[in-house]
Amino acid sequence: CSLIATMDGFDGRMAPGHVDDYWIAYGQVGPDPWESGTDEHSWGRCTADYLGTNQWKWDFNGDGDPEHNSDGSTIYVSYFSGAKLYDGDPVYEAYLNGQTALCRGLRLFAESRGYMVLENYNQRVDTNPSVVSGQGFSFADFKTEIDNDYPVIIHVDGHTMTGVGYDDVTQTIYLHDTWDNSLHSMVWGESYAGMMLHAVTVIHLAPSGETGAVHTVVLGEGEVVSSINFGNHGPSVSDTVRIVGVTPYYDVVQDAYDAAGDADTIQAQIGTFLESPVFDRFVDVFLSGGYDSGFSVQTGVTNVIGTMTIEAGSLTLDRILIQ
Repeated sequence: CSLIATMDGFDGRMAPGHVDDYWIAYGQVGPDPWESGTDEHSWGRCTADYLGTNQWKWDFNGDGDPEHNSDGSTIYVSYFSGAKLYDGDPVYEAYLNGQTALCRGLRLFAESRGYMVLENYNQRVDTNPSVVSGQGFSFADFKTEIDNDYPVIIHVDGHTMTGVGYDDVTQTIYLHDTWDNSLHSMVWGESYAGMMLHAVTVIHLAPSGETGAVHTVVLGEGEVVSSINFGNHGPSVSDTVRIVGVTPYYDVVQDAYDAAGDADTIQAQIGTFLESPVFDRFVDVFLSGGYDSGFSVQTGVTNVIGTMTIEAGSLTLDRILIQ
C-alpha cells in the first residue's frame, strides 16, 4: 500500500521511494540502502516517510550515532506520569532536537496533504503502572474521541493499532490491528495477542473545505475529458519545485535557487524536503510553499527538515515550515 510506504515500480511510481531507500529486512539496522551513494528521496505520499519508520538515522540519545529506527519499527515518547506530551512541548522538542517520531510524523504527513492540525499528543493510559493516580488517558477519554469521530492510535507492547469504536458495558475497544483488514477487539487496560496496552497518540485535524470537498464531473456517452484540475491534487513524485515562468522544474530548493534571478519567485509543492539550502548570491528571491502538483495554492505548508543559511542577498518566505 503506497499510502503506507512508497516503492519504485509500484502504483505507477517511477522513482525510488521509502522501501528502496530505507528497507533491508525486518529488524535490520543501518546503514540504509540510500547511503550507498544514491540520493535520498524527498518525503511525500506515504506515512512511513514522516514517522521515521525503518530509517536508521535518528540520534535520540545525542551521542552522534544513530540508534533508531530498525526496519519495521517507529519510535514514540511519552511522560511516565500520564500527562499529555504535546508536539511542540519544550520537553518534546528538546528530546527530538529537530528529528521526527510517530506523533510529530503524523502531524507532518497530515500537513503535507494540505490539512491543518489542531493538536497532537502522546499519553500513557490510566492503567499503565507508571501513571500517577488520576492521570492518564482513560476509557472515558477514548469514548469521547470516538464519539467526536476521531480514531485513536493505540500502543501496546511492541505494536501500534488504530482504535475505532467501543462497547460501553464491557469497556471493550474495537480496533484495526494492521495485520489484516478485519475488525478486532480488546478490553481496555488489558492485553491484545499477549501485548499489554500502554499508551495512545491523539491527533485532531481541522475541517478543510478544499480537502474535504466533493467534485463532480458529468460526461456524456463517449465523451472524453482530460486535464481537469480539481484544486486539491497532491504533490508530484518529481519536479516539485519551480521558478515562476521558467522551465525546467527542480526536485530540491537549492537547485531552483541556484538558477533563480533577482526578484524571482520559487514555488515548492506541499511535502517535506530533506535539505539545508544555502542562499549565497546577491539576489532577492521569494520562496513560497504549499502548492499541489499543478502549483495551485493549497491549505498546507512545505516542510524543510534542515537549516536555511542566508549569506548574501535576501529571502522572503511564505508557508514554509523549517524543522
